Amino acid sequence: MSDKDHESLLCRLFTRKQLLEKVPFSYPTIWGWMRRGEFPKALRIGEQRVAWREDEVREWIESRPRQELKPQDSGEKGQPEIGGDNER
Repeated sequence: MSDKDHESLLCRLFTRKQLLEKVPFSYPTIWGWMRRGEFPKALRIGEQRVAWREDEVREWIESRPRQELKPQDSGEKGQPEIGGDNER
């Protein structure tokens, strides 16, 4: 493998830190999903180092259902107002 091929392959991998920046869940949650086959498996790239394929992670993100956000009634109990003081 040439240096350019090696460099290209590494550019397509997420480290654990990069993964956690892209997927807003804790590592234990992601680990559980991997064990159950609900999240892309990590690749072992060293004795104590793993990485995830960027294309697989992006595909997983795109496969998540989208949820429409509905405007909330500002008087709803238990829900803080955006930018408001929650103590009344």
